[in-house]
Amino acid sequence: MSMYEEWQAPMHLPCGGRALFDESSGISFRCEDCGAVVGSIGQPRECVEEAKKYEAWKALGGKGWNYKKGEPYAMS
Repeated sequence: MSMYEEWQAPMHLPCGGRALFDESSGISFRCEDCGAVVGSIGQPRECVEEAKKYEAWKALGGKGWNYKKGEPYAMS
């Protein structure tokens, strides 16, 4: 898969939303559900809190969230 194709692949968010590369900005992903740029101040609090759960899990030794598959990484 080329780098371009990888950027065109959707990002599956922990909140259940799906974000696509924002061609107009050229640097971000925008959620199809709420229209917010992922990681921006405009992203709904519920979405940010859901992502933080997986970041905390990863900090505690878990594997975190798989944004390509839309599911937590499996524990091995």
